[in-house]
Amino acid sequence: MKNECNLFSEKDKTLLRQKMKTLGKLELLILSMRFWDNMLIEEIANCLRLPWDHVNETIDKAILKLRNELMNDLSFNERPNTYSIADLNAA
Repeated sequence: MKNECNLFSEKDKTLLRQKMKTLGKLELLILSMRFWDNMLIEEIANCLRLPWDHVNETIDKAILKLRNELMNDLSFNERPNTYSIADLNAA
């Protein structure tokens, strides 16, 4: 049995993809390496020959930028800020 947790609708995912286009190339690359390739910050820093703290700061700023962009959108403003473990287990 496949265990899927769909907290976001297709509309939400489409909006996120649109908002990700507002990020710079380096921000997109670093986020992709971190969250899609599951690389550690140290691995990303070594691969890109950047200081660890620069990679970490880039991730933090890019996530903050996306969060602010998404929170300005009405559909995300109506969402709860957090999900409980029960919410995640029920999905």
